[in-house]
Amino acid sequence: MKSRSATTTAPSWGSTMALPPLPSAPPPPNRLPPEAAQTSLPQQPQLKLVPSQTGIVLSWCVAEADRTCAAVDSYHLYAFHQDNSNSNAAQQHWKKIGEVKALPLPMACTLTQFQSGSTYHFAVRAKDIYGRFGSFCEPQCTNVFNSSSS
Repeated sequence: MKSRSATTTAPSWGSTMALPPLPSAPPPPNRLPPEAAQTSLPQQPQLKLVPSQTGIVLSWCVAEADRTCAAVDSYHLYAFHQDNSNSNAAQQHWKKIGEVKALPLPMACTLTQFQSGSTYHFAVRAKDIYGRFGSFCEPQCTNVFNSSSS
């Protein structure tokens, strides 16, 4: 029986390949309601990766809720697939892999369908009810490999 395994590590800034920059946030809407000026941008989430039997679980929260922030509408998930067999890193970039409607924190989702022998980096940022984006979390990475087990 084949099983899929993943190992999770903190960002390795000293690795041989630097990560490409995370995408810039789109500009905020031109017309914001007056109450938006009285609120802060969404907080930076804290991301954790946990390997599971079916894939990789991304879970996120904030250290401490900031009541001055506007309510979060959604979370935007990004991934960077580091193909360890491809030395042409210039062609590789972050891709938006999903948008999840906000629920009370902590939140989580499970991702599946990974290429064995690859390293994946993930990042999440929040979008508030006014269409403004907060900062990305610190990117987290995991290595995916297939192994045989009985």
